[in-house]
Parts: sequence; structure tokens; C-alpha cells
Amino acid sequence: MIATNYGNEICYGTILSDKGSKDEREEFINKTKDIIHFCLNGNSFSEDKNITILKDFVKMDKFQSIQKHLDEGGTIEEFVKDIFCCYH
Repeated sequence: MIATNYGNEICYGTILSDKGSKDEREEFINKTKDIIHFCLNGNSFSEDKNITILKDFVKMDKFQSIQKHLDEGGTIEEFVKDIFCCYH
């Protein structure tokens, strides 16, 4: 929910090697989007938002996700500084 304060696109960060948890499943991602829409839209205190959950990383391994960052002009230093990871 906090991510919606910064824009209408949320990057879902699970990667291909994440196994064994329900949160990497397509069904979980779709239900998460539904909950976000339910909470944000139709309230008197907020304007309706169309939130998109980007799932690019679900089909990438860790190397491919780093390569994507570099291909888009990022640096290794930025990647290390800005990444959120359960093991970080």
C-alpha cells in the first residue's frame, strides 16, 4: 500500500529462483492488486487510482535482474544501495 503513494506502478520483486511460497504465484499477485484497488478506490478521501503491478522479475533469475538494471543505465553501486532483499 505504501508504494501507491509514489506512483501507479508497483514493481513486484520476486524472482524466478524464489520457490515454495504462495507469494510468487500469479494468483497471489492478482489478489494483491484486487485488495489494493478495493482499499484505494471509491473512498471519499482519495481519488480513484488504476494500479499496475509489474511482474517482470518473476520470470528472471538474479543475474538477469541485475543485467536488466545495468542495461537500463543503472550501476552496480546503485543496485547494491537501493535493492531490498530478504537476505540483504
